[in-house]
Amino acid sequence: MKKSRIMLSSVLVFSLLLLGAGCQDVKKDVKQVGKDVKEVAKDTSSLAQKALNKGEELTTLAKDAAKTAKTAAEKVTSVLGDVESPLLTLDDFTGGESSGTVGRKTVDGVFTLALFADVPAPATGKHYEAWLVRPSDGYFVNMGALETEVTGHFYLTYTSATNYMDYNKVKVTLETDGGDEFAEETILTGEFSEE
Repeated sequence: MKKSRIMLSSVLVFSLLLLGAGCQDVKKDVKQVGKDVKEVAKDTSSLAQKALNKGEELTTLAKDAAKTAKTAAEKVTSVLGDVESPLLTLDDFTGGESSGTVGRKTVDGVFTLALFADVPAPATGKHYEAWLVRPSDGYFVNMGALETEVTGHFYLTYTSATNYMDYNKVKVTLETDGGDEFAEETILTGEFSEE
């Protein structure tokens, strides 16, 4: 009986030792989980700050784009005064961030179109040209090269004794200096709605 008590006591002591060692492992695991949670919280905070910064950056870009569009619209109306159709916003055909604004009218048999474009400066040996396209048959008119404003934006004022009001599509292309009479790379495009 004494031997069994000693055995039982030994087993009990050994079990307590194992349990104590297991508790130490659990404590270590709990500490590691605590460290991991702190690291994840730190990473989450950092990502949240980056997202906030990106959101502020996008807000600034949107405000700048709205300001540019407003400025372009004001310039078009300053050239044309009252226009016969709503102003046309040109979209970036390449998927970039360029844009443009176009207005047109016909007064006393003279067709006038004003175009302002927010596009990057072309590479050496390149320039921008504006085109009118009649969607019904694809006929096009090259209105010429865009000029650069002091602000770095591009513009074109086009007048003609021919009424081009049925040429509803407007394109801005990037052309090679001294190239042929056909459009090369489309950068901006838009179409007036038919009236």
